[in-house]
Amino acid sequence: MPWARVLVGFALWVGLAWAAVAASAQEGTRKWRSYVTAPVYSSPSLATDGTIYVGVEATTLGKVYALLATGSVRWSFPGPTDWVDTSPAVADDGTIYVGSWDGRLFALNPTGTIRLKWSYAAEGFIASSPALGADGTIYFGSGDSSFYALNPNGSLKWNYPVGDWVDSSPAIGPDGTIYFGSWDNNVYALTPGGTLRWQFETGNNVISSPAIGADGTVYIGSTDTKLYALNGATGAKLWEYQTGGEIGASPIVGAGPIVYVGSADGYFYAIDGRTGALVWRRSMGLDIYSSAALRADGVLIFGSGYNVHALNADGTPRWSLATDDYVDSSPVIAADGTIYIGSLDRYVYAINGNGLGPATDAPWPMFRRNAQRQGRAPAGVLKTPVTITLGDLSAVYDGAPKPVTVTTAPAGVNVAVAYNGSAQVPTAAGSYTVMAAVTDATYEGSATGTLVIAPATQTIAFAPADQPFSFTPLNLVATATSGLPVSFTLVDGPALLDGATLTFTGAGAVTVRATQPGDANHAAAAPVERTILVQANYDSWTARYFSLAELAAGLDDPAAMLAGDGLANLWKYALGFDPRTPVPSGWATVRIADATWTYAFSRPSGLADVSYAVEYSTDLVNWQTRAIFASTSLTKEGWEDCEARVSAPAEGRLFFRLRVTR
Repeated sequence: MPWARVLVGFALWVGLAWAAVAASAQEGTRKWRSYVTAPVYSSPSLATDGTIYVGVEATTLGKVYALLATGSVRWSFPGPTDWVDTSPAVADDGTIYVGSWDGRLFALNPTGTIRLKWSYAAEGFIASSPALGADGTIYFGSGDSSFYALNPNGSLKWNYPVGDWVDSSPAIGPDGTIYFGSWDNNVYALTPGGTLRWQFETGNNVISSPAIGADGTVYIGSTDTKLYALNGATGAKLWEYQTGGEIGASPIVGAGPIVYVGSADGYFYAIDGRTGALVWRRSMGLDIYSSAALRADGVLIFGSGYNVHALNADGTPRWSLATDDYVDSSPVIAADGTIYIGSLDRYVYAINGNGLGPATDAPWPMFRRNAQRQGRAPAGVLKTPVTITLGDLSAVYDGAPKPVTVTTAPAGVNVAVAYNGSAQVPTAAGSYTVMAAVTDATYEGSATGTLVIAPATQTIAFAPADQPFSFTPLNLVATATSGLPVSFTLVDGPALLDGATLTFTGAGAVTVRATQPGDANHAAAAPVERTILVQANYDSWTARYFSLAELAAGLDDPAAMLAGDGLANLWKYALGFDPRTPVPSGWATVRIADATWTYAFSRPSGLADVSYAVEYSTDLVNWQTRAIFASTSLTKEGWEDCEARVSAPAEGRLFFRLRVTR
């Protein structure tokens, strides 16, 4: 029976071993868990050799553990006399820096028999995970309301007093500026020399740790329920996003940028890092104090309640792994995809991934930015974002250059402006793509717009005068305010038009239209029509009745008589007759009434180039002139009825004649 029990036990062990091997390939399953004697608030760090470092909340035995990738304990360090909640920071030389609630910061050797390199005693607890500067400076906060900078040998470089505890773990910007929060409600920015660069006040204490975007923007949460985006150079608030609970977790920053953070309201948020607009949120059911880690495929891994969760890039659930207590620790993702995280159930967990490591395109993909938890952004010049506003984007062509106006916030920043890729300011009408970019080395920003130079409007001045008919052509004159040439079109009337030369073919109303179609810089002018009243005269009469050959032959001579009736052309013109047709009898009449003799005839109206005289005589030798009374004819349009009255002569006879002169 003992043998049988051994055999059964062996069979059971073999089955469990097989199950573990089979499950190791499934993402989100436990690879191993390692017992570390006390609750784990600390977020594991990962050395380049694969060693996992983590602190625990023990009051005896080991407080800092070094675990192999298999989960076995490599070593533990019992030096702290109180809890270790900070995340160990691993320097490039392998030194591990970790703080304790006993008020000491420890520098530990990763190998060898002597573990402690040095320790520095602050005057209050240390819950702030250290950040490591590029020059080896160690930065951390303390419960003594001070922020510390230590030299690599453990000596004090400087300390900066604030108004309350500093639980927030510092983050180092591209230019070396150090950012952290405090229980005094403020976010601080200190220079590497320990002087204040700026501070920003939130609505409550700040225990969240900053994350830094690629452009230097500082993202940090506050227990006032808000996530803030601050200008890293000035501390100006770019935006804020309010959740339903306090934010004690630290945000991370993915590409885009998208900022991810959990809240005590039980939601995990994805927020547009540029605008502060919500991208999505996912309810996890319980408060979240764990900072997420972003994997290369966009999957987000973090703790909430008793579980480690993974969400896809769109916020949909991917998998969850249950632990035996709360998970406030923040995960670290190894290069092979393994996920390491601690729990208050006193275990450190290794979770199977899918072979992908942290997101390499994310500026701040996990708590403290990298697996070594150094809390430092890549070195570079921290440029102040500049808002550029373009003005005068609408103009009208007038022959002068039309530069846009550029204003910047902050003011006075140098900006280069290009129009369709050229620095030349445009003059001609058209649309131009305007690109403005900051040229100052310590600022960054750009803006685009479209400059539209509209064609200029123009008007036409065209005012030909009324005139008597003439065989001499009239040269039309019109001008456009643009200076462009004006064209003419004959609309109606007795005339011929050749370009700007108008030749009359008779009397009457001649209508001409003046146009200017515009060009690339000018809109078409509104057409202008003018009517020229061509007055009838002897020339217009001859043009009506004689051909060009007859005119050349002189048949139009005013004294010529063509009908055999003894009446000259001028007389027939004045009376409105055809020069070749004999004048009919009855064209003039004499009436006698009440001792008054009246001579009456009709004539065309408006002939201004001839004069009429009615003469009378009793003996055909002596002639006198009598006034003519003219009135508009009631029977013939465009004619006048004329009368000359003479008292009856004693002789009983009276002779009349009509004289026409030119």
